[in-house]
Amino acid sequence: MEEGEARREVGCSRLDVGEAALMSSCWRIAAWARRAWWAVALAAVLGLGIGAGSFAYGHRGGGGPPRAVIIDQLASTDPNPAFVRDATALLDAAGYRVDYVPAKDVTVDFYRDLPSHGYSFLLLRSHSYGNRGFRDPVTGAPRVLRQVGLFTTEPYTTTAHVELQARSVVDVGLYNGAPGPTFGIAPGFVTADMRGRFDGATLLLMGCDGLSTPTLASAFQARGVRRFIGWDSDVTAQHTDAATMALLRALFVAHQSAAAAVARVAASAGPDPVYGGRLRLFPNP
Repeated sequence: MEEGEARREVGCSRLDVGEAALMSSCWRIAAWARRAWWAVALAAVLGLGIGAGSFAYGHRGGGGPPRAVIIDQLASTDPNPAFVRDATALLDAAGYRVDYVPAKDVTVDFYRDLPSHGYSFLLLRSHSYGNRGFRDPVTGAPRVLRQVGLFTTEPYTTTAHVELQARSVVDVGLYNGAPGPTFGIAPGFVTADMRGRFDGATLLLMGCDGLSTPTLASAFQARGVRRFIGWDSDVTAQHTDAATMALLRALFVAHQSAAAAVARVAASAGPDPVYGGRLRLFPNP
């Protein structure tokens, strides 16, 4: 789906590998790909009781409410202020102190320090890239990237993050609507280069292919994430926004467990009507 159409894949990526190199898949990952902080603190509202077996989180550190963050990298191409407002209000009413990170601040260094902020719920409204085919721009041979990663909005240059590029823990790619190539973070970055631990947090990745393979989810699990929720294929921005709001209501209003909430929303929202992506939970109970 091209930029400017009514619907757009959340993580659709095209890398500049030459006219003959492009494949029919929305993902084009090139063989040359090598793989501050602005926050708005909202007043926390305490006092919602949560029954046995419902969805609840601890809070790392001292006293005070648990913390949540909305990382809105997707706003660089598909802004949705109403979604951000409603999600923030819902989390706030559930007793969370909510931070908001705008698209312009979603950089490699931002992700490096993300575990150190003590969030127990992370909502990544972000383009992501996944397990798709491409053609080697030199040989023309078909290849497959068998991992999932997260796009930033940091413009790609050969002189930035040189050591990370040499270790193939950051990628470079171009998602639909981006002004140019940007850095992405690969699973190896999560396991080896992030600072701190998530200590039992839940992470909800709203972009394409987050659970097309378990590579990224497993990396976050090794870094301390307890539950990883994502899509198993492509998904439009409209569908992921609507399904995510339904999921937040199931978790924090109906107080369902993560497994029950994901199953409920996967059934009610259904697969993405354009690309077929389905909501999944990792690890799958």
